[in-house]
Amino acid sequence: MMIDSRTFGLNFKYWSPMSVGVWALLIFSLFALVSFLDALASLRGSRAPFLSGGLGRVFVIVGAVFGLFLAGYTGVLLSVSNQPIWSDTWTLGALFLASGLSVAAAALSLVTRLGRHEQSAEAKLTRVDRYFTVLELALLVVFFLSLGALGSRFLEPRWMALWVVVLVGTLVPLALHFSTERRAPAMLAAVLTLMGGLALRIVVVFGAQM
Repeated sequence: MMIDSRTFGLNFKYWSPMSVGVWALLIFSLFALVSFLDALASLRGSRAPFLSGGLGRVFVIVGAVFGLFLAGYTGVLLSVSNQPIWSDTWTLGALFLASGLSVAAAALSLVTRLGRHEQSAEAKLTRVDRYFTVLELALLVVFFLSLGALGSRFLEPRWMALWVVVLVGTLVPLALHFSTERRAPAMLAAVLTLMGGLALRIVVVFGAQM
């Protein structure tokens, strides 16, 4: 996908969603690696962080752009495929992006609550997770509206248990977010959000194929 087997040159096809996605994944992986090394050095206190000041902010912004691209990339790739149902809706990219942002915020919130971090950071993560969850629910409704009668494919009895997990992983955390002063409910909300995000991807990916 990245190297031309005939010329051994770089293989980038801007018109191919698959090729663009592979390169975006590689670039984001480099940003993630540098961020990990920077955080590791900061925790050990053995040396100054790799990135700081204006350079660090630019680095984070550019890396975030690639991260946002990847968060919605799976949905976009499904939409441009020839698979019926996936190609009949334009909402998959936005739905996967909103769900990915909600899951990411929940994962970060869970990590911060397991460690020793500032309460302000926890409060911000909880707040943005709430917004992303509301956006995810709205896009889920639009997803079914855009599919019309085809949406019944995802509502077959074999998928209902997963939809229950999706609803529990979105509605319950929304309710628990109003009790953020209590540690246990907030951690439970994060775990439920992670489970709901996984269940959503399972039912969307496999529901259109089976």
